[in-house]
Amino acid sequence: MNRQPDTLKIALILVGAGLAIVAGFTGGWIASMGYQDGAMFGAIANFAQIVPGVHQTQSGGLLAALDDPYTRFMDPKQYTDFQTESEGHFEGIGAMLVLEPDEETGDDQVLIQSVLPEGPAATTDLRAGDVIFGVDQKPIKGLDLNEVVELIRGPGGTPVVLTVRHKGDETLSEVEIIRGRVEFPIIESKMLDNEIGYIWLRSFNRQAEVDMRKAIEELKAEGMKALLFDLSIDPGGMLDQAVAVASLFLDDTPITFIKDRNGEDDPLMARAGLALGEDVPIVVLIDGGSASASEIVSGALQDTGRATIVGHHSYGKAKVQTVIELDDGSAIVLTTAVYLTPNKRDISRDENGERGVQPDIFFPDPPEERDPELSYQEWFEQWHASQIDQAAAVLREKLAG
Repeated sequence: MNRQPDTLKIALILVGAGLAIVAGFTGGWIASMGYQDGAMFGAIANFAQIVPGVHQTQSGGLLAALDDPYTRFMDPKQYTDFQTESEGHFEGIGAMLVLEPDEETGDDQVLIQSVLPEGPAATTDLRAGDVIFGVDQKPIKGLDLNEVVELIRGPGGTPVVLTVRHKGDETLSEVEIIRGRVEFPIIESKMLDNEIGYIWLRSFNRQAEVDMRKAIEELKAEGMKALLFDLSIDPGGMLDQAVAVASLFLDDTPITFIKDRNGEDDPLMARAGLALGEDVPIVVLIDGGSASASEIVSGALQDTGRATIVGHHSYGKAKVQTVIELDDGSAIVLTTAVYLTPNKRDISRDENGERGVQPDIFFPDPPEERDPELSYQEWFEQWHASQIDQAAAVLREKLAG
């Protein structure tokens, strides 16, 4: 078949959404997997997360007609930046943005979903839950999220001023951030007391399974008897990596179900290659920044009874999306399905109206007021350490039992 012009290609994509391929999840790191179908689509990639700075609502025109907050168009520059971020580093402020409707008015608003502890924003008063109203004294009302991102981005070492409303405040504040290079860490592991192994997975990028398996083997060599698997503020990543990571702990079971627009549920089964036997208890720590691929893994471990989930409810994102590269170097991010847990739960909502993976054991919320003497990074590190201590206590009880 001859290659179609891009205008026709877009129209065909919009009409046939969900029928062409099964992909990843919410707006995130571009997948390493991609393939060519010269007949229609060009390069297609699977992905599953909320990326620092590029999570996007619908674009105008044809895409707006889909009324989907996660479908979007990326011009060639935005798509190039998107691919760069998939490598785990980028220049910016080090904050994850998301667009959500205001609970009172229903109007779309740009929020800070989380702040990377290692990024430039962590040294300022910017915090999760802040609503952005302006960038460098320019109102952002009426702009889509890509446009807001373009205003915030810039060369390292240059300042940007965000006008925000902190969560719980009525007044607006201005926060100046010096842009810089953000290295997005992927994994951290160590041995805690009582021979409890600890692994913090920060992103489901293309190295996730390899790095996880290596960390598990190293901890086993040190005598690990229980595992604390930390998915705090992990925004997700690639679908195949979510399945691969879950398969390190699960065998011969569905990891997730992909539900297409026709209501068909297709299971993605655990892969061979179990890395940790069932005799090793697991506790998984999640919070409101744990999204997409993190929710796939924590939901699978919860439904199968393989792990105890602790912390706070996760973000609640169950959209399956596809990245479609066009001939001019631009791309379309298209929602094509939703994913379900092994028990076929839709974590974007439940019968009680709650969203996200709900922990088996809830931990206390962080204090509403942060000590003004502490930077966000210091505050987060203290709070995160307390979460780890509580999760480790749950494991100690399991070992004692």
